Amino acid sequence: MLGQAGIGYMWGDWEYSETDEDDVKTTQKISADNFLIPVNVELGHYFMPQLAAYAGLGYRWTDNHKAHGCETVGEDSDCLSGRSGAFDVNGLSYNFGLKYRF
Repeated sequence: MLGQAGIGYMWGDWEYSETDEDDVKTTQKISADNFLIPVNVELGHYFMPQLAAYAGLGYRWTDNHKAHGCETVGEDSDCLSGRSGAFDVNGLSYNFGLKYRF
């Protein structure tokens, strides 16, 4: 049995641009900073000294503490900043498989 817990910080930037048929360019930019806590548990069983089967389950909790987004259409720009729950990427993870020692 294996248990893991951690603490972390992740950030990301995203940008998308397109030009329509009237040559009006639209640009969207988003940046977000998140605090995260991952927790994982893994169970395994050795069938032979070199071969084991395992299964794991985990959860990652995140909290967005800063977000900034801008949309520019032609010469007009609109920006927002603050906290957003839309950037909280909480989620469950799972894994399973075989391990072989050489």
